[in-house]
Amino acid sequence: MLLARRFLVSRVRKTLTLHPRALKTFEVLCSAYRAGFRAPALLLKTIYYSRYGDIVVHPNTHITGGRWLSVAGKLTIGKPFRILMHPSDKTIVDLHGHLNTRGDVLIGKGCRIWVGDGAHCVLEDCFISANGLAIIRHGLTIGAGSAISWDCRFLDDDWHTLDYPGKRAKPMQITIGKRVWMGSNVSVLKGVTVGDGCVVASGSVLTGSYPANCMIGGNPAKVLKENIRWGGDELGPSPEGMMDTSVASVGASA
Repeated sequence: MLLARRFLVSRVRKTLTLHPRALKTFEVLCSAYRAGFRAPALLLKTIYYSRYGDIVVHPNTHITGGRWLSVAGKLTIGKPFRILMHPSDKTIVDLHGHLNTRGDVLIGKGCRIWVGDGAHCVLEDCFISANGLAIIRHGLTIGAGSAISWDCRFLDDDWHTLDYPGKRAKPMQITIGKRVWMGSNVSVLKGVTVGDGCVVASGSVLTGSYPANCMIGGNPAKVLKENIRWGGDELGPSPEGMMDTSVASVGASA
């Protein structure tokens, strides 16, 4: 056990060599550990992943393929909330392609994000609530100010072929515009484009392209209302506000 601990410490020191601030903090923690202090998992994980940028990593979060991660701003991963999840729920980010975050990006506890070889996932100043799922083989973009509620799923590939007469090729990438408010339990499939300022009703299945400033709902989803405005400010609802007021009401009001 002692040898394994020494090996792990040496590996972490070597990893943080190019990041003086993180290395200094790690050395302070090592000294405190020898004196009997035990650092919380949140602090240790945050220090370890700080080599990728300004990141806050909560407990039960596992990141693989960090070399594909690019952070311009602040990234928070695995944030717990008062409801919707158990403390043991895990957050997994498995990268084989690029994940670029810009601005203040929050990924809630229990989310699973997989980015495949050659794919690009871009998150701009947005919020993704608990238990989200993104399986990205081609590309996903979520615009600034967007708020994604719990249990939403993004899937940009069928993972099989389906041929029929008259079939037309379509883009596979998913593009979510700026200030999009997405209710809980929404499925977003390949080639979907959602315009800026849209609201998506809970339980919807998005399969096509939708213009800006409209309310979207149904399975398959269609435009329910046009020229809508939502929120009382330019940034839309806060993460805490989304958790306290169910976005399921969007579906009822439609």
